[in-house]
Amino acid sequence: MFPDYANDSFIEQSMEGVTPKRDVNIPQLMCMGKVSFAEDAFHSAGYVCSREFDYVLNNRDPLYSLHTEESVLLFSKCFIFEEAFFNDHELLFTLLKTTYAKIELAAKANQIHSTGTSPTVMRQNVVNFMSYLRVYTHRFLSEFGKDDELEVLYEKLTEMIEQTCLWLTCVSDMPSIVFSSGSLNNNSPVAVLFHTYFDIKWSLLEIAYMANNLRKYNENSRKSRENFLVILQQLEESLCGDLLYLAVRKFPEVSPNDWSGTSPFNCTCVRELWFMLLVILKNENSVFNFVLKQYSNLLENPSPAGFLQNFSDTKRLKMPSKDPLALLWLFTHLSRLGGYSQLGNWDKNFSRMEPNFDVINKLVQLYLMGTDAIVNEDRTKGLVGCLYSLSQIWGSNLNLCIILWEYFHKKLDDNFTTSSAFEQLPYSSSLSWYEILTANLEPWKSLTPRHNSYFIFLRLLGHHMELLNTKSQASLKARLYVKLQGKKIHELSLMGLYHMISACLTIVLTSESSDDMCSKILEMSANHKQKFIFFVAEMVMLLICVSRGRDCQQVATSISSQMEKVSRSIKDSDIKVREEQRKYGTVFIENFQEVIFQSKNFSLGQKILIDKPLRSYLKSCGNCDRSVILDSLSNMLRKLRNTPENCEEIYTAVMTHVYPLMKEKFASIEHISFFVELTTVALDTSRPEFQSIFTFLCLDEKVNPRLSLKYLSQLLETRQFLVNLSFSLDNYQSILLQSWFRISFLLPSVEELEDDFDRLNSIVKRLPRMAELNLTVQSNIQFNCKEMILEFMMMISANLQNIQNYSERSTVRETYLQYIGPLDKYLNSGFIGGLWEATDQVSHILHLGGQIYFHDGNIIYTKGKVDCLLAQLNNVLLIPINFSDVNKELPAAAISPLQQYLPSYIFGLFRLNPSRDPYVMRCLSTVFQTYMTRFPPNHSHPFTRCWIGLESEPISNTLVPIVRTWFLQTIASSVLPQKAAKSSPYLQPTLHWLKYLITNKEWKLEILKSILLPIFELSLILDEIVGKKTVTDFLQSAVSTPSAEQMAVMEQALNEFVGRHLAFNSSRLFKLMEVISFLNADLVRRTLPKLREQVAVTELKRGIGADSVLSDRFSSVTGNFLEHWNSLWVSHDAID
Repeated sequence: MFPDYANDSFIEQSMEGVTPKRDVNIPQLMCMGKVSFAEDAFHSAGYVCSREFDYVLNNRDPLYSLHTEESVLLFSKCFIFEEAFFNDHELLFTLLKTTYAKIELAAKANQIHSTGTSPTVMRQNVVNFMSYLRVYTHRFLSEFGKDDELEVLYEKLTEMIEQTCLWLTCVSDMPSIVFSSGSLNNNSPVAVLFHTYFDIKWSLLEIAYMANNLRKYNENSRKSRENFLVILQQLEESLCGDLLYLAVRKFPEVSPNDWSGTSPFNCTCVRELWFMLLVILKNENSVFNFVLKQYSNLLENPSPAGFLQNFSDTKRLKMPSKDPLALLWLFTHLSRLGGYSQLGNWDKNFSRMEPNFDVINKLVQLYLMGTDAIVNEDRTKGLVGCLYSLSQIWGSNLNLCIILWEYFHKKLDDNFTTSSAFEQLPYSSSLSWYEILTANLEPWKSLTPRHNSYFIFLRLLGHHMELLNTKSQASLKARLYVKLQGKKIHELSLMGLYHMISACLTIVLTSESSDDMCSKILEMSANHKQKFIFFVAEMVMLLICVSRGRDCQQVATSISSQMEKVSRSIKDSDIKVREEQRKYGTVFIENFQEVIFQSKNFSLGQKILIDKPLRSYLKSCGNCDRSVILDSLSNMLRKLRNTPENCEEIYTAVMTHVYPLMKEKFASIEHISFFVELTTVALDTSRPEFQSIFTFLCLDEKVNPRLSLKYLSQLLETRQFLVNLSFSLDNYQSILLQSWFRISFLLPSVEELEDDFDRLNSIVKRLPRMAELNLTVQSNIQFNCKEMILEFMMMISANLQNIQNYSERSTVRETYLQYIGPLDKYLNSGFIGGLWEATDQVSHILHLGGQIYFHDGNIIYTKGKVDCLLAQLNNVLLIPINFSDVNKELPAAAISPLQQYLPSYIFGLFRLNPSRDPYVMRCLSTVFQTYMTRFPPNHSHPFTRCWIGLESEPISNTLVPIVRTWFLQTIASSVLPQKAAKSSPYLQPTLHWLKYLITNKEWKLEILKSILLPIFELSLILDEIVGKKTVTDFLQSAVSTPSAEQMAVMEQALNEFVGRHLAFNSSRLFKLMEVISFLNADLVRRTLPKLREQVAVTELKRGIGADSVLSDRFSSVTGNFLEHWNSLWVSHDAID
């Protein structure tokens, strides 16, 4: 026994200021706090990174640069280096014990010792002494020690180690404050005590290791060496016990979710100690067997013999006495330390420890099948998470998979959650199911609540399947096949099926030889009642095959056949049946998208999905589903452009089964991407179908012009497309011009389409054909994108007029008609689709239609050709048949545009010289009949603008007289004659319009010349009060306040009227004269001589002499006239 110097009478000199100078620090435990990751670097001043540990293992001087002088300062006292150990060892070890006791007292009081020396300084004294002892032992054994002194050295070392271990005891005997003070990464007395304890223990172990390995022993010292080997083993067991205690003590504090991510190391120093201990043990023992044996001994023998620590404190700490998961958790993190070299460098691909699955499997069995272990979901989840982390380092083990499967296959119907409620089965989405399975193959550091123990097991199973050999894989599959037998599979609930199929899919996902498992799933799908879950499983399997680059024909064929049934069932009258089948459709669509996205090689069998069943489903599904499928096909076609070698089969399938349906029923702008990508692939691969696809989408009347615009805009966005197009189609310019004209004619330029129009216009403007047309015209037309179509129409009209040769003129006209295209078909298709309801589009079309009539009448009309474009446009645009019933109102969207643009049509028809063309004249008559009654009889009536002329078209001024004459002749010949007037719906509107016109003095004379006599004659036949009033109102406006020239015209008309009708309709004639006498007495006065003359002629013709009736009526008119005339004179006299 050493003397006890643990009293205050022992005066210790301060080490500060007197420590010998040295170039390096003394290696010791340098704490960096909690361990974040296993691969965190060790402290540079610790035992590992300072290379002391490496030197000890390789029998080199651990501190070759220290203690090089003859004297050494220990505990603030000077000693001779080579004599201190032998001569003063009692004093030195007493000082060591005393210093440690002071540190312990300071830790208990959590303050500096009463001597005033800080615990940090005292620890440095201890570390300095232990370094001296290590260096002295090494140098004695390797340099200056003599053989006859070895016996004494071993005796003194043995005594020192045994005595030190007695007062050092074990980590569990430390003050409780050590375990409750939190972080040990500081200079507090508690932290100093903790690290000083392990500095001493590790130094003793290094000294024992050197004493056993540094020197060859002679026969006399062999027994001492053998005794020292026992001491080394006891030191290893003691340190292992301390570290085990710390880990087991920490275990209950860690949530099972964090077992795989949270280490059992209290701080980085504990991790460094574990690492060094494992390296030493690996050189001598099987590491994990040693730790397991030590753990068992400590639990079963609380007070082992020798100087080992007392482990009975476990009961006081209320720790589980034999929880195998605590040790498995520790092993998981110890295995990660194998990635460090002896110098502390981390290499994830390196492991110094051999796997020991026998120990792990034993612990797993103790937990799953033992009687004392507490088995629940959280702990099982933590267990499997640790096993997965362990397998990431150690690789695969068939027995471990079998042990776990034997446990889990009995619990397949369980939901593996801490709650008994399970809101929704996760197989409702194939994509979610697939993501759950594939996520199981991704690395993780800790578990989350979304992971349950079964799916972590599947994660582990998948990892092992990737690493197992073919024979082991087959053995594991056989275990699953047993559960897939008909009766057993039928006994499972939906949850059980989900878990069982997930296991099968994991095998498919991770095993290259998985064809047998795929076949097994398809077989179960065909024979089981629960069709939906197996359908979703097939979808997942398809995704797995595609993402892993495997052939998927078998599963794609099964899915395709089921989709045929789904397509038929969607039309079922039973709502429940339809809703059930929609679930299948939803899963298919979701999966189809992902299959396309995941596919890198399209020759794996994906073409089977693009078959008749897909066509049937596209035909019967909703718009949203259809859009999703077509977007997926668009992505697929886009991918095919980059892999033309895989293009043939897929392209053929799309053209055979999808495109015809789209062309027939669903050529809409929602599916623009599909058409663009299909066209691009067809062009890039020089397909013969390209021309028909391109022509259809550009020119077909069934295609919405918006679709054509967007289609061309997206194609032309790539410059190379136009280049390829020019090489592919000889008539590409004609197609582009015709499509551009169609689009420009049918679509107004709105803000959302502005960029598309600009792109298309700029391309068309630069076409060689367009440049040729512009050069032919004498005037240089500058195209403005917004009015480009108007300029184009004027250009082709001017060009045609410049051609004198009739044959050439006819050829050019046909070319221009080709550019304009079958506008009637385009318009007819649009009107059927409700185009008349869009005001802006109707206005745009009627405006451009008027311009075509006005500027290009010589192109669209061919005299004598019944089906010329003008005739077709008349039937669709100008005078459609649904406008012919004047009792029906015009479409609201057409009223304002017709008021504004109808004059352009009329003047355009007059430019065709209708006087020489009966067809054109008939068109004008129909226009008059269609629109005369449809507008208010004022300045807003389109005929009023025709009467005035078009300010925007100066050339129309030369036609105004002709147009006016036509209007008056038409009214006189078609509206006012007796036969027409009785039932004509045009009479009143026409008279109102004429009444509005004659309010203009400049127009009155012209109107009176043509209209007044027919109006007089009309008054003889009208019986309706309304009609009479309308005529009277017109006459009042017509005959009142006339000029001399107008009076002459009226007098002539009235005289002619009297001459024609007195003999046959005298009664009504005299009544009309009476009315006129009130309206314009002077006009009647001027007509009286003619009236008297005509009465006499009539009497003479009748041969009866004087006719009293005629005389009386004449007298009545004369009397009324004189009475009215006298009243005027009386009024005149009164004024005078």
